[in-house]
Amino acid sequence: EISDTEILELTHSALGRMTVIRQIFPLWRDSSTRCMRRNHRISSLLCDPQEGYMQNLEVSNLYLYDSVLMLANAFYRKLEDRKWHSMASLNCIRKSTKPWNGGWSMLETIQKFLCVFLCFVSLAVISLTPISQLSSSQSFMRRSLVLKEQERAAA
Repeated sequence: EISDTEILELTHSALGRMTVIRQIFPLWRDSSTRCMRRNHRISSLLCDPQEGYMQNLEVSNLYLYDSVLMLANAFYRKLEDRKWHSMASLNCIRKSTKPWNGGWSMLETIQKFLCVFLCFVSLAVISLTPISQLSSSQSFMRRSLVLKEQERAAA
């Protein structure tokens, strides 16, 4: 668990961007179990009842900002790499518009980006889904992700 203060400190000291995902755990069903506040192993959110809609993690909405920023960066890099003219010069209001030579290449870039992004989101959903609800192929992908994370941490 990470507190609001720790998140703020982390964002102020980080050199790049970061996406913070919060998952609110549901209240214990066993009423005999008492929640102890300030216990470092138990989230304080477990001590207070939460609304049902807040308990589901919506990955697609959380990654929306990152995906738009990544797409904008892909456009910018593509323009810079190919030394194309700015898209602002392509004005469709004029009677005689000139075709943009980089159109097909840009379309390929967008298609590749969307493929990578959709794979990323589906892997994120798999990594957040309880193992009991995964198919065998999804379970294999999740185990592979965990092993890669462990290898990266060990290196």
